[in-house]
This record gives sequence, structure tokens and C-alpha cells, in this order.
Amino acid sequence: MQGGEVPDGDGGRLRCSAPTVARAAAFSRPLFGRSKFTALPASPLTGARAALEVVLGAPLLSVELTGSPSGELIRDYLLARRRGVRTHLYAQTVLCIPPIGAQMLKGRRFRAARTNITRARREGITCGDLPESERPRVLRELDESASLLERTVDHWWVAEMPDRSPAGFALATVDQKWALLNWLVAPRYTARYLLNSHIMLALQAAGVRYLATRSPMAVVQSSGVLYLQARLGYEIVRLRVKSDRLARPPAVG
Repeated sequence: MQGGEVPDGDGGRLRCSAPTVARAAAFSRPLFGRSKFTALPASPLTGARAALEVVLGAPLLSVELTGSPSGELIRDYLLARRRGVRTHLYAQTVLCIPPIGAQMLKGRRFRAARTNITRARREGITCGDLPESERPRVLRELDESASLLERTVDHWWVAEMPDRSPAGFALATVDQKWALLNWLVAPRYTARYLLNSHIMLALQAAGVRYLATRSPMAVVQSSGVLYLQARLGYEIVRLRVKSDRLARPPAVG
């Protein structure tokens, strides 16, 4: 794959389910201590080439952010350096969100996602915004750290069972065109799909075009995470943060 810029998500694509990504991950996970049980590929040279292709050759996507608190938080995360390298700009999984009114999760590619979303609804799971007053209870019942309560700039969502017990929750930093998914916990896999789709629809309604994730490079992510992201439409890109700041942040309902 040739690494060219992808304006508005068009052009070359690198899906999370691509064979190149699988070869790269099989090579990279053991090297970075991400998996003690993943054997190296039959040809380490092939795996190394695949990893370089994903990290350096993924399509390039420009990131436009506002000067709002949310935009600055996303910018600081993406531009942070680890051992002198801005690792959050390389081999990142990003979801391109269709414009307002366009149908999401359409076609054979998303059949598994639609099936699990339907199952979640049959189980009586519903999703909505998580009010600040309810956040301590949800964190406590899902055995998550109360330190997340400090993330007051983020938008919070919850998935609930019919008895209102939490089936999962998520929080994201939302700017005008970009959002960063910081946390998503859903022990029930059906709730995980429904919560993801609810977030996608909420961001679409607010005019947000891209959803990135606070996660390591795709080449070291677990196979389970890549499997889920592939079925939700995430693709792998390199990011370039533009220096100019946009004018206004959005309102997310």
C-alpha cells in the first residue's frame, strides 16, 4: 500500500481485518510484550515488513481541532512523545463517521455488528447519556476506578439492563470534527456493540467526522480489539495534526 493523504476518509484504506495487519500484529505483539502466547509468524522477515508497511505506509489523515478544552486535550494526547517519538500518530485505528443523515453499519461487512446490536436490544439493553450524579454508582458497580470522575470535560454514555444495572459505560473527548474514545467497558459483548453504535450515532448527529481511540498502535493491539473494530468499520491510518485551530466545538446530545 502506498502511503498517501486521505482527505475526508476517501482514497486508500487499510482495514483492521487486512491480512497485512494480522501478519504485522503476529510479529509485533511478542516483541512489545503484548502477548506471551502469540507465536512469531513462520517468516519473521515477512512479519517485520508487514509491521513497517502498517506503521509507515498507512494512509495519512489530517486532524483538525479547535482551541476548545476538548480540542486541546485531544491535541495534547496525539502529540505526546514516548521516548522522543509521537507514537499516537502512527498506525492508529480511526472510525470515519458518515455525514448527518447517512445510514451507518450498512452492507455485508457490518452484518455481525448488526446481529449483535439486535441481540442486545432483545436482551433489553438500552443506551443513553450518563448524568454526572450517576457516574459514581456506575463506576462502583462495574468495579472501575473512581479517578475517572476527574474527566469532567468528557462526554459519558451508559448501557443499562432492564433493571437499570449498568451493562457498560464509555467516555470520549469530543471536539468539532474529531472525538477521542478514552474508555469503554462492557462485560457483555452484546452491550459492547450496542454502546459503540450508540456513540457513533450521537457523534454523527453532532457533526463529528472521526472517532479515534486511546489505544496503542494497531500492530500491538489484541486480536479481540482488532476483531471488534473491524466489524464496526475502523481503519488504520497515520495522523497529522494541523497547526491551525478551528473556530468552534460541537454540542453532543
